Amino acid sequence: MDVNPQIGNGQNLPDANCITVLNQQKKEAHMTDCELIAGCIFFNDKMSEFPVTAERMKRDYCKGDNSSCARYRVFKALGRQNVPKDLFPNDTDRANKML
Repeated sequence: MDVNPQIGNGQNLPDANCITVLNQQKKEAHMTDCELIAGCIFFNDKMSEFPVTAERMKRDYCKGDNSSCARYRVFKALGRQNVPKDLFPNDTDRANKML
């Protein structure tokens, strides 16, 4: 029995683990830190007293794929001056209402 299934032209299909690793590498290759992270008002002002929570949120919203960050989405659509100081990165409902 053939362990590696083949596609029509006789080439072996990659196994599921290989595909998972390749997808992760592809995703990581396109990830960069948010361009606003160093001067983000939210993290420098609102979260300065909560460093552990701030680092977790930065990991989730600022380092890598920041497309789910409400603050970043408002910044890209409306400009930095229109990002409310109290808008949390995970406040997508509020961001959606603004956009």
